[in-house]
Amino acid sequence: MKRNDTYVSAAEPTPAAPARPAPTVELVSGKVLDNLWGGVGVAVALSAIYALARIAAANLGVMPLPDWQHAAWAGLVFALVGLTAFGMLTAWRASLDERERQGDINAMAARIADDDEYIDELEAKVEEYRRLYENSVQDLAEARAALHQAMGRNSDRYRAPEDDPVASSVERDAQFLLQLMYSGKPAGRKSVTDLYKDWTRPRWEAARDLLEAAGVVRTVGNQTEPSEATLQAATSKLGAYCHSEWDS
Repeated sequence: MKRNDTYVSAAEPTPAAPARPAPTVELVSGKVLDNLWGGVGVAVALSAIYALARIAAANLGVMPLPDWQHAAWAGLVFALVGLTAFGMLTAWRASLDERERQGDINAMAARIADDDEYIDELEAKVEEYRRLYENSVQDLAEARAALHQAMGRNSDRYRAPEDDPVASSVERDAQFLLQLMYSGKPAGRKSVTDLYKDWTRPRWEAARDLLEAAGVVRTVGNQTEPSEATLQAATSKLGAYCHSEWDS
């Protein structure tokens, strides 16, 4: 019989990356406020630098302090710069989010590919176990056939499995009689039928006949005696005769 002893080692599945929090109104508005305050900070910083520079220049006599109109125009320019910074920060944060999403998509695709490979390995391993199971079933069938052939050659009490199957109820009754015999309790027909109301004479005789056919007991006169030294040996011999041990 040809065997396939290939062993397939199943790899561990790739652990999933931590899930990113789902975007919510609070999360998005928080990012927008961060960007807005960044633009405000730029405008305030430029205004402060401009004011300090004009004050220093005025103290040095280089140029006078600006009038209100000039200061208003400078404030407008700084405000526009702050809005530009806000827009650039927003675009930059959006690009970061997009790159993170793309990274998550790529990681998910890689995990799916790893899972597909893992599933393929599991399927190969299942197929290998199926082949091993089929080989074991075939080996068991061959061993059972060889055992029956040996038993037929070596025992005049051998009964082929397909010849006159023994009813499981009769086998259980025979085992019950064995338990009575080996425990020192009365196992004769009259004792059993008197003590156990569901036992009849035909039922007792069927169990006794099975024990005799299996060679587990022998009848001397009116006495039925066990032929094996222990209950375990007697039960095993009965099971071998009924094929309950070999074909179950």
